[in-house]
Amino acid sequence: MTAQAGFTLVETLVVAAILSVLAVGATLVVNRAGAGSDAARFARVFADTRHRAVVGQQALALVPGPGGLGLLRQGAEGWSADSAEQPWRGRVVLAGGTSLGAGTQAVVLLPTGQTSAFSLRFTGSGDAIECRTDGWADLACGAG
Repeated sequence: MTAQAGFTLVETLVVAAILSVLAVGATLVVNRAGAGSDAARFARVFADTRHRAVVGQQALALVPGPGGLGLLRQGAEGWSADSAEQPWRGRVVLAGGTSLGAGTQAVVLLPTGQTSAFSLRFTGSGDAIECRTDGWADLACGAG
């Protein structure tokens, strides 16, 4: 009688089950709704939008609403949407900012480099981060 090389069906099923559990675990870790990911994204968008306002010599506004982050551009007829709203992964609350009317609070970025004074609190997955500026200083984000 000769021995056959290879794996049995049971061994193959056990390996497939283990790989499935590892894949689900990795997906859950990567897709966590953490405050850090929202705060980091906001800091990047804020710096980019501030730069665009200065270089383009045009006032821009970031609108951090409960559903996501929107960008507005100021034109001759007022404020208009410049891009689609980017959804948040956690909860975001804006304190301060500038009222654009109709109940819309925003962070206005002027061509001079000055911005609205504001504080933005990000929460999710048990952590909290707060980003703030007085309007002239750089954006500072830390545990809140």
